[in-house]
This record gives sequence, C-alpha cells and structure tokens, in this order.
Amino acid sequence: MEERVGLLVDREAAERDTKRLTTRLKFAALRQSACVEDVDLRTPRGINRSVFARLVGGDWIDRNENLLITGATEPAS
Repeated sequence: MEERVGLLVDREAAERDTKRLTTRLKFAALRQSACVEDVDLRTPRGINRSVFARLVGGDWIDRNENLLITGATEPAS
C-alpha cells in the first residue's frame, strides 16, 4: 500500500514539473528549438565531454549556481 502511495506522489510531482516546464517554455517564446542531443560534440569547442555531461545534468541549477556561456554560436544548418 505504501509503495502505491509513493508511486502516486512521484507521478504527481513529475506531472507538475512537466506542466511547469511546458508553461515556462511557452511564455519564453524562444525563436529556435534546441536540445542537448543535437549538440555535435565532434566539433572542437574547448569543453570536454565530462564537463558537458555535468552541465546537462543540471545539478548546478539545484545548487543555485550561475552559468555564463561566451563565444560565437552558429545556427544549425
């Protein structure tokens, strides 16, 4: 019984997180859609894969740390 309640609570939390993210993305009105999977790691960018994986993990957000990205960017072809 406790396991079922735990699963329901987890599902509700996940649904709320998804809804919150969807709403924020909608109001952000981003001009381009981008996802981590589209990043070409074969191109030399001066960042190693382990650092990139840690950034993607998002733990820095939970720790209330900032991220500053500098340099030129190129739109996807």
